[in-house]
Amino acid sequence: MYLVQRIKLIILNTASININILEGINDMKVSQNTNLENTNLNEKIAVNRQRFFYGWIVAGACFIMVFVGLGLGNSPSGLYITPVTKEMGFSRGAFSVVFTFRFLFTAAFNFLIGFFVRKLEVRKMVGIGYGLLTTAFFIFSRAQSLAVFYICGALYGAGSAFCTTAVVSIIVERWFVERKGTIMGVILAGSGLGGSLFSMIVADWIQNFGWRQSYFFTSVCYMICSIPLILAIRNYPADMGLLPFGSGKEQPDNMKRTGWEGFTLDESLRKPYFYLTAICVFFTGFLNSPVYALAPSHMIDRGLDPKFAAFATSVFFFSLAIAKVVLGIIFDRFGLKITLIVCFCSHICGILILALVQNKVMAILYAVIFGFSVSMETVTIPLMVLELFGSRTYRAVIGNFLAMSTIGISLGNPTVNFSYDLTGSYQGILLIYVILSTVILALLLYIMRCSQRDKKDYFITR
Repeated sequence: MYLVQRIKLIILNTASININILEGINDMKVSQNTNLENTNLNEKIAVNRQRFFYGWIVAGACFIMVFVGLGLGNSPSGLYITPVTKEMGFSRGAFSVVFTFRFLFTAAFNFLIGFFVRKLEVRKMVGIGYGLLTTAFFIFSRAQSLAVFYICGALYGAGSAFCTTAVVSIIVERWFVERKGTIMGVILAGSGLGGSLFSMIVADWIQNFGWRQSYFFTSVCYMICSIPLILAIRNYPADMGLLPFGSGKEQPDNMKRTGWEGFTLDESLRKPYFYLTAICVFFTGFLNSPVYALAPSHMIDRGLDPKFAAFATSVFFFSLAIAKVVLGIIFDRFGLKITLIVCFCSHICGILILALVQNKVMAILYAVIFGFSVSMETVTIPLMVLELFGSRTYRAVIGNFLAMSTIGISLGNPTVNFSYDLTGSYQGILLIYVILSTVILALLLYIMRCSQRDKKDYFITR
C-alpha cells in the first residue's frame, strides 16, 4: 500500500513538472511571438519614417478624383437649368427632378457602401464610378426627353457614390491616423477648386458650343481622368508594406484614452441622439446644395448678367475649396463646436445676402461667405460622426449618414424649384431656410452635450 502511494506521488509530481515545463515553453513562444510582432511593428514604423510615405500619393489621387468628379459634374450643374429648360420646354421644377434622381441614387449606394467596399474594394469602386459618370454624361448629351434625363441622373448618382465623399473618408480613415481633419479638408477642397475652374469652362462650353456639347466634353474628361486614378490608388497601407501615417506615436500626457475606439454600433443605436443626428444631417443636405444650385438662376432673375452669375459661381467654389481646408484646421485645433458654429453662421449670412442680392458686390459677398456653409456636406459630417460616436460606429454607419445628407439634397432641389414655379421667385424659400438653419444648429449643440456626457467615462484627464 505504501508502495502504491509513493508511485502515485511520483506520477503526480512528474505530471506537475511536465505541465510547468510546457507552460514555460508556451510562455517563451508567446514572448517570442510578441517580440517578433513588436519588431515587425517597429520595422514598419521605421520604414514609414525613412522613406516617402505612399499615402501622400493616394491622398493626391483622392484630391484629383474629387476635383474632377464633383468639380466638373456636380458643381456647374446649375448652369444647365436655364439653357436646357428653354430649349426643351421643360419647367424648372420638372427638370430639377434630375438632381433628385442623382442624389437619391447616391444615397442608395451610400447606404450599401460597406457592402461594396467588402466585395469590390475602393480601387475597383473608383474605376466603376468613373465609368458610370462617363456613360451618364454621354447620354445627357443625346437626351431628348425628361425620362432619359432622369435615367442619366440615376447613373450619375450611382457613379458619384463610388468616387466621392464616402470613398474618400474610408481611404483617409485607412491611411491616416493623425491630422484627419486637415487631410480631409485638403482633399475635399478639390471639389471647390474644381467647381471654381470648371464653372467658368462649362459656362464657355455652353455659350460657344451649346449644352449638349458641354455634356459630351464632360464625358470625355471623365474617361481620360479615370486611368491615372485607378493606377495610383491602393486599398490599404499594408499593400505597400506600410502603416497608416502617425501610427506608433504616443498620445499627449494631458489626455490619455483608456483604449476607447468609440461606442459600439449597438451602444450608438440605443442613444436617442444618434437618430437626432441623422435628422440634422438630412437637413444639412436639404439646406445647402439646393441653394448654390439655384444661385445662378436667382442672380439672373434679380437682373445680373448670366456671365457674371457664372463668375460668381466660380468665386463660390473657390471659396468652398479654401473653406474646406480652413474648417479641417479649425476642427483639429478647436474641435467640433466651433466648426459647427462657423458653418451655420456662414449659412445664415450667405442666404440672407443671396435672397436680397441687388448688385455684383452682394453676389460676390454671398459667394465668399456661403462656401464655408456648403463645406458641412463633405468635411464636417464625417468628422462630426467620428467625434460624436467614435471610430467603431463610424466604420459601420458613415455611408448611412452621408446617404441621409444626400436624401436631403435630393428633396431640397425640387422643393426650391417647385417653390419658384408657384411664387415666381426663390426669395421666400430662402428666408424659410434661414429659420430652419437656426433650429438645426441649436439641435446639434444639444447633441454635442449629450455625447460629451456619455464619453466622459472613457477618458482619464489629468
